[in-house]
Amino acid sequence: QSTWGGYSRMLDSILLFLQNNVPFVLFILFMIYRFYQATRPFKDVSGSKVREVASLAEWTALLESSKAQNKVVVADFYAVWCGPCRTASPHFAQMSLDYPSATFVKVNVDTAKEVAQVNQINAMPTFIVFQSGQKVNQVRGWNQPMLISQIEALGVEKRSDAHPKEQ
Repeated sequence: QSTWGGYSRMLDSILLFLQNNVPFVLFILFMIYRFYQATRPFKDVSGSKVREVASLAEWTALLESSKAQNKVVVADFYAVWCGPCRTASPHFAQMSLDYPSATFVKVNVDTAKEVAQVNQINAMPTFIVFQSGQKVNQVRGWNQPMLISQIEALGVEKRSDAHPKEQ
């Protein structure tokens, strides 16, 4: 009987703690959810042409190549824990199919820190548009219409059979 009484007192103490600390409990549950969400893979778009840039050497080679070929590069600087980055990911992947003459890349700011530092990234997501290896425009936050207008302003044409502009 004393064992059940101990459990009863412990349960009463836990319930009292939960009742008296609702904001703290909600915060802990939210953090657990965010951790779970960060471990989930990003949504994939079949046939996406987006490639991951993982190092400063790879980044430098990409910009040199775009300079030599006079190409437009659109870079998505993201973090796996960033909600807006997760929202943008499938749309960015679709844009890589809709604008095939541009090169679309993703840079994880947590694993490719040097690339993020070189580009002075301090908010996620940040999208930077380069032409011939030079930064032309930047969009902080997910604003697809603005990003599309910046790409099209550089003469990058949308495939004729591509999806209409998404809002």
